[in-house]
Amino acid sequence: MKIFLAFTFFLISALLIGAAFAYPIHLATDIPVEKLVTKVGKLIATLSLIYFLRIFHLNNKNDAGYTLNLNHFSQQFISGLGIGIVTLCILSAMILLLEIRILDPDFNFSFTHIIKTLFISLCIGTLVALIEETFFRGVMFAGIQRSTSLLAAIVLTAVLYSGVHFIKSKGVEVDSASPWSGFDVLSQIAGNIFQLSNLDSFLALLTVGLFLSLVRANKGNIAQCIGIHAGWVMVIKTTKDVTDSNKLGEYAYLVGSYDGIVGWLCFGYLCLLCSLYYFFIFKNKEAP
Repeated sequence: MKIFLAFTFFLISALLIGAAFAYPIHLATDIPVEKLVTKVGKLIATLSLIYFLRIFHLNNKNDAGYTLNLNHFSQQFISGLGIGIVTLCILSAMILLLEIRILDPDFNFSFTHIIKTLFISLCIGTLVALIEETFFRGVMFAGIQRSTSLLAAIVLTAVLYSGVHFIKSKGVEVDSASPWSGFDVLSQIAGNIFQLSNLDSFLALLTVGLFLSLVRANKGNIAQCIGIHAGWVMVIKTTKDVTDSNKLGEYAYLVGSYDGIVGWLCFGYLCLLCSLYYFFIFKNKEAP
């Protein structure tokens, strides 16, 4: 638990520093305070992460989840990418069949444009997956497992993973900039995290984190986690690019406000995937 609290404190401290520096930077650049808080906070966290990891002796590639040689790592990444693409395509297909999202009539469905869209989505997905998996299923997972237990590592990394997705300035407004504006932004962000309207998206992202943690625990590294995560982000971004949200649809309530994809439908689907993975893959490996 100490490691989990340390990681949580680390992220909160970075945001508090971002809030403190948001106003001075706003005066120098005229960038809105509400945008600066999270951006500066992320920059502070990135720059100070290596020093934080040294304190807990987590600054090595094994704890980060990079235990395989390049050849085996690439194989697991590719297999994970395939799993991620297939599983999320099924979810996207359900969303389209239920008319929760509908095809965008203005999207250019030419072959070259589709290939370009897929390539850009894959690049973004891989970058996001590398960063998030190294942090959550890498060093944080290793630290919690070492100091507490495997179960704690699986659950606690998933909880924090889900929570940080709601630390964003979208929808946050500041009437007039002042030295305290950054902290006002933080209080609004904190309020958004605990809004009941975000419960479906929070639970969906929690199950995403649980599934990836099960894969991490089963494989002993993050190669396949990165691939799965990259495939999911790729399909989500592509789906959002080629479709529009149908808020008047009969089943629109099945997706949340976070990104128009995750929600109750995603939560149920990922619960099923977690159950299947646990009982047919993870548990079988544990059996003597």
